[in-house]
Amino acid sequence: MNSRSLMMTVLIAVSLMLTNCFVPVSSTESTTSGPAKATGNTSPDAGKPPPAIYGLQDSLVACSGCSNELLTAKTTGILNAMDALKAFTGTDMQLSPKPVTFHLSGDQVCGSYAQGLTGDYTDNGNQPQICLFDAEKKNRALAFTPENAVLPADQLLPAHEALHVWFHGRISDYNIQEPFCKITSFIIAGTSGIVKNETCGFFHDSPGPDRLMYDLCKLGMDTEKVSLTLKQTAAAADSAGRPLTSSEFAGLVTSVLGQDATPAFRRAALIP
Repeated sequence: MNSRSLMMTVLIAVSLMLTNCFVPVSSTESTTSGPAKATGNTSPDAGKPPPAIYGLQDSLVACSGCSNELLTAKTTGILNAMDALKAFTGTDMQLSPKPVTFHLSGDQVCGSYAQGLTGDYTDNGNQPQICLFDAEKKNRALAFTPENAVLPADQLLPAHEALHVWFHGRISDYNIQEPFCKITSFIIAGTSGIVKNETCGFFHDSPGPDRLMYDLCKLGMDTEKVSLTLKQTAAAADSAGRPLTSSEFAGLVTSVLGQDATPAFRRAALIP
């Protein structure tokens, strides 16, 4: 059994056994045998947060009421999309002490499904939670079947929400994150019509997050430059040890495009 198959087995087993409680297991987590010895002194590590060891490929997938076949298929599709996202951005999310968990149905973490809801991402106590509601919602592009759940085209929302997780610690402004999450998810999912230089048609010039990408597309933003922008964002923010400001990000995009992008950020009301 290869490492991916082993990880898949662990993830599915955890997801099936635990509906509202998750006990993450990672191949990178070290363990010791036997009980810990009690001492009269406090450990120098006491009170420190646990080590950040979980990345996108360690994501868990949970569903109440899904068949084993359906859960297996969707888990495979999501983990493949996480691999593609890492390749496209050039790096992992900033490692977390707890794994990202994708919820395919309403539960204690995500709450009940409401008609028309698509999905969302929250950081619940430093544990990223992505609520997809695949088992309940009717507005899916594809029927929720094992045959469809494994397809790249069915990973549009998982890739979108996972990139919000990826932006944590790198870009704080949702209105910057959102258009890049949208365009990247189209690329990862291989949505019909998404090829180089054909992304502008998915964005419009009305107020809101779309406005930024609408104008950046006019300046030459395409698949290759989106990837380069994300790679440089991770490098700059991780090196600085903090999220980039909107002005810093506008300067980075200007460098990638080779022309001044600050008017696009001003029109989107992201910088003064």
